[in-house]
Amino acid sequence: MVYQEQTTGTLDTKYENCGRKPVLTKQAKEMIRQWTEEKNDLTLEELKTRLEKQSVKVSITTIHNALAAMKITHKKKNSRL
Repeated sequence: MVYQEQTTGTLDTKYENCGRKPVLTKQAKEMIRQWTEEKNDLTLEELKTRLEKQSVKVSITTIHNALAAMKITHKKKNSRL
């Protein structure tokens, strides 16, 4: 604790360095937003494939959670119409 106070000038904890880092960056989330605005009936698998082409490796669950957090709904269009 003495070392921390000498080097940082404070004994406050560093919470910004704690926890798991987000898999999707702001840039990746913005790409998802653009893709869904252009074509809102993309499946999660199609979004995953597009992200992989951009060297972003994520699971379908991660994409689903990101869409939910961004309040983006996606519906596959009915092809029988």
